[in-house]
Formats: sequence, C-alpha cells, structure tokens
Amino acid sequence: MGLLAVVLAIITLSVTLLSDAYGDVIIGAGETKNFFNPFIQAAIVSGAAATTGMAGLILTGFGPVELRAALFAIAVFLFVWAIVAAIRLVFIFLSHALNRAELENQTTDVG
Repeated sequence: MGLLAVVLAIITLSVTLLSDAYGDVIIGAGETKNFFNPFIQAAIVSGAAATTGMAGLILTGFGPVELRAALFAIAVFLFVWAIVAAIRLVFIFLSHALNRAELENQTTDVG
C-alpha cells in the first residue's frame, strides 16, 4: 500500500507541472495522455500487487497448496514490478521538473 501512496503523491506533484508554460507545451503537443500513462500503470500494478497479496493471505490455511504458491509468486512478481515502476516514476518526475525549470529559465532570459 505504501507504493500506491508514492504513486498518488507523484501524480499530485506532476499535476502541478501541467500549470504555466510547461503545461502549455505538454497539453499543446497533445501529450497529456502519454504524460500520465506511466503513473496509471504504476498505480494499477501497485493495486494488483496488494490485491494478490491479500488474496494469498486470505487463502492461508485454505485451498490447495499450488494455488497459494501461485498467488505468492504472482504477488512477489507484481510487488517487484511496482517497486521498479515507482522508481521509474521518480526519475520521470525529476526529468519533467528539470525540463520545466529549464523552460522557465529560457522564458525569463528572453523576456
């Protein structure tokens, strides 16, 4: 659940990037959907990891061993994927923040 919180926090911070001149560039280029795709993917993977982990926890002591083992393997896979996605989001966010800062410097130098 902590990863989901990280994803939601980064989405919130990224929305602030869409204001002012940098947001105009992204929106004007029609890239808004592409801008949010990595965030949506990370949120879905984080939610799927949490849900699969909970299902495996609920089935502890019940059901066939193979099912519990499969759920555990899927939960671990999704959890690792969610960690990688969250780290990727941090780098994407930093890249956009640096691009926005550079754009603001260029517009202040010109203006």
